[in-house]
Amino acid sequence: MKKNILSLIALFLIAGCSSTPTPTPVATEETTPAPIATKAEVTDYVIGTWTDNLYESETIGIRFTLQDSWISQSEEYQQAILDAGSEVLGQGAAQETILEFLVTTEGNRVNAQGVSSYVGPIVKSLTPKLLIETMKSQLTAVEEFSYEVLEEGTATIGGSEFNYLYLLETNYNLHQKVYFKVVGEYLTNITVSSDEANIKKAEEFVNSIEAY
Repeated sequence: MKKNILSLIALFLIAGCSSTPTPTPVATEETTPAPIATKAEVTDYVIGTWTDNLYESETIGIRFTLQDSWISQSEEYQQAILDAGSEVLGQGAAQETILEFLVTTEGNRVNAQGVSSYVGPIVKSLTPKLLIETMKSQLTAVEEFSYEVLEEGTATIGGSEFNYLYLLETNYNLHQKVYFKVVGEYLTNITVSSDEANIKKAEEFVNSIEAY
């Protein structure tokens, strides 16, 4: 169980790497079920929605339908992960993060998470290489986890190009693939995490994502 929770916190750490000052809050409408959004959205970002097992996000440009053995975690569970990750990253980190979705297989053998972090206008001028290098340097600096970068490059998800890092957290033997792209003034991550025996199932989830 500890390993499962740590893998989810590690996903949050990846999202938290892009944390920056929070913009002025504005009112937003709640979706059903509501994704966790602990900071206000700016006008160029609309949170994705669930309809039964179908998730859709016009902002990120993706949709997927959960297959058998996959579940979407409750709002309370998602909040617990945000809180735990915030403690590791430092107070206030979760206030700049929108947790779009958190889905797992039964038994949490594979986790998949969509997260968007507000970065500001500067993110539009960052090159893919600089984004990757920043992500790597900040992840390897987190004392609670020991990351080794196995691979990096670009990948097409739902018809859109993402940068990606393939990481191994060596303390707990967690395999993670982080796919990220700039969306407006946000950095959006889709991250899958699994043990070595379930890497194929994690890849199947990524391959099931379609264009919105």
